[in-house]
Amino acid sequence: MWLRIQILAIMAIIAMMGIPMNVHAEPDYVAQLARLRELAQKQSISSQELAEARALLERIRSDAPKGARDVSDSLLSIVEIGKDNVIGPLAVPAACEKADAQGADRFVKFIQGLVAEIQRRPPSNKERSTIGAAAVVSAFWGEGARSIAGTTTQPRQLLDTVIEATTAPASMLPPDVRQKALLLVADSAIAPTVRKEYALRFISLRRNEPAPNGFAQLFSAVDFPKLRELIHPPNDAPETFSYGAADLLAHHGDKAALPDLKAFLDRHAVGKPTPEGMIRWNIWQIEQQHPPAKLLEYIRGTDQRAGEEGRIWAMKRALELRIDKQFIRDAVLAHAEAVKANGPTYSLSSLKKAAIDCRVLNTNDLPEVVIAQSPATP
Repeated sequence: MWLRIQILAIMAIIAMMGIPMNVHAEPDYVAQLARLRELAQKQSISSQELAEARALLERIRSDAPKGARDVSDSLLSIVEIGKDNVIGPLAVPAACEKADAQGADRFVKFIQGLVAEIQRRPPSNKERSTIGAAAVVSAFWGEGARSIAGTTTQPRQLLDTVIEATTAPASMLPPDVRQKALLLVADSAIAPTVRKEYALRFISLRRNEPAPNGFAQLFSAVDFPKLRELIHPPNDAPETFSYGAADLLAHHGDKAALPDLKAFLDRHAVGKPTPEGMIRWNIWQIEQQHPPAKLLEYIRGTDQRAGEEGRIWAMKRALELRIDKQFIRDAVLAHAEAVKANGPTYSLSSLKKAAIDCRVLNTNDLPEVVIAQSPATP
């Protein structure tokens, strides 16, 4: 009893002194989010404030928990508020990375709205809000979108937005950003069957384009009949021919596609440099795979009909077909020896890099061939 009275007396003294009895310090990221919100509300941002915002986001990404509702909601709100200054686009990757499922769904809906706004009013120097929308959308594709793809419960809405953003002329996405958006279809956490459906939608809508990088891996022989329909125009109407479908069939070596490709070439592509080049390339790809050993023959030789691009494709396709990697390696080295015997080796640079990336060559192979360095990213 006496102990209890002492405790109560001490608590009363503490209360009279104004000392909090149960202090729980807020995590640092709470104050960081609050400061970031202040910056997002400003009409213009100084270089010093921009540096501060970058540092805040770095700490938030390091310290704030992923999937916490308060963090998810705060970051999405910062993107929305700062859409028309640099803070909104800058905060997109962090907002996507930290989003919970509900936050990811809200973010998808938010991006859908921005894409629709851009379609209605393409960006111009006089429309600050539309320029901001375009900046946020461009910042979203890539790292942020891939995070959202693994979290959202609405993957189809996300891919609907990809198709809308990459097929409508008014979207005006820069080529590199457009490619990042399409990679969500080619390779992401979304189910392959769903991604294949959207890949078909894309090549049906953008019939004059080759298949985007990575689409081929979504398709197999079971899909050939559907793809063949897209290269067999009804009433021989060339505008309905899908170059993307032709690309996919050619990559997989579908011999049944050859009659339609050759007929289209003769009737509609000869004399038109781009279409003719694309169709001849597709025909060559198919013929080069029958039998598959012809791929090794092309790699080994010095024939330049398809250039080093064709040689790199043949190497990668041989790997996909599970041709013994040692045979592929021998073919690459034999080609290199033939090139070295005839002059400069600079043409081997891209082949060597691709072969190392595919683990066909080691970094110490072909030491005399210098791999060209990619330009530094500003």
